[in-house]
Parts: sequence; structure tokens; C-alpha cells
Amino acid sequence: MKYFFIFIFVVFAFTGCSSQDSSSYEGYDYNSNPPEINYDEPDYIDNSDDEEYYSESEVGVDDTEYFNGYECTDDCSGHEAGYDWADEKGIDDVDDCGGNSQSFIEGCESYVEDNY
Repeated sequence: MKYFFIFIFVVFAFTGCSSQDSSSYEGYDYNSNPPEINYDEPDYIDNSDDEEYYSESEVGVDDTEYFNGYECTDDCSGHEAGYDWADEKGIDDVDDCGGNSQSFIEGCESYVEDNY
């Protein structure tokens, strides 16, 4: 009888020692691979054609004009003049671009970058 009580005590002691709650791991396949990630597709919804999401009043409009990557101050006419001048003169080095305005110089540099 003494051994019977010791046996019961040991059985209860070991059944109470389980520290993991196996219910949270039920149905989990430990041999499965993680999900595939497709990096070619964006993980957002493109609503660029939807005026509801991109209205001028909400987002604001950037009216800045650019000439071959150079920011224009007004209408890019200075950049165009520098580009045309460099074309007429056959300028092939940015060090030969000069002038009285930054936009003219940038237009000249843009010509050299496009052609040489």
C-alpha cells in the first residue's frame, strides 16, 4: 500500500510539470517552409489613377518644371538656350560651359551629358 501512494504521488507530480501549452501549437507544421514573398509586386494598392486618393487639394501639386533633371526657375528657357548654344558651338566638355545665368550653364552641361 505504501508503494501505491508513492506511485500516485509520482504520477501526479510529473503530470503537473508540463510547462508548454500544447494547444497553441496544434495544427502547426514544423516541417513547412515559410511563405513565399514576391518582391516583384508592390505590397500596396496603386490608386494613382483614382482622383479620390490623389486630389490636388489633399496632396498638393508640385509645379516645378525640370529640364533634363535640372530644376527650372520659371519656364526653362535659360536651360533651353544653354543647351542650344552648346549644340551650335559643339561643346563637348562641361568645363567649357559658361554664362551669366545658372540655368544657361546647366543647359549647356545637360547638352554635354546627353551627347558625350
